[in-house]
Amino acid sequence: TSPSRKISAEGKDGTIGAAPEQRTADDVFLRSQKVLLAPGEVTIELGQFYSKSDSQQLAAVGGGVGLATIEQETLTTLLLGRVGVGAETELFASTSFRSQDNDVYVGSTKLSEGGRAEIGDINLGVRRTLLHEGPGYPDIIATIDGHIPTGASSYAIGGGLALVKSIDPAVLFANANYRHTFSRNFIDLARLEP
Repeated sequence: TSPSRKISAEGKDGTIGAAPEQRTADDVFLRSQKVLLAPGEVTIELGQFYSKSDSQQLAAVGGGVGLATIEQETLTTLLLGRVGVGAETELFASTSFRSQDNDVYVGSTKLSEGGRAEIGDINLGVRRTLLHEGPGYPDIIATIDGHIPTGASSYAIGGGLALVKSIDPAVLFANANYRHTFSRNFIDLARLEP
């Protein structure tokens, strides 16, 4: 069936049932390489990863040695936000949250349990298209980004260039990046105790 047509109050002709304009698979795949957002557009991506594992090792049990099972469950949540701030320019930020539980069993007896939760480091940056693809030359996209630690890691700043060229039916891309890490001295608090 063909889409039906309507006439608006202003007398303009429109189509009902037409498919909305969507990004191509190439754009979705290369979203971390290309600038996809128009000014004012915002996207938020949320990813969650769950893993459960167990391993066995020898442990001290009641004055002797026994085979213990260590069960570990980890839930990691990734959050990425992007906003278009101008023609061919977007800002991005990302972080993660990780929750981990550990239990130690000998047979069906739980010897110990523990866990921890932590917020990951924050990454911020700006991406801009410098040159659009044309016959014989690729898109050229520049990125400047920074790394802000939330734990025992270091600050960093970097930049890069990405080249993206469509050659039907494939898309070729290459990038070069540089990151400078600012050294931090971490004090071992256990050594400072009297």
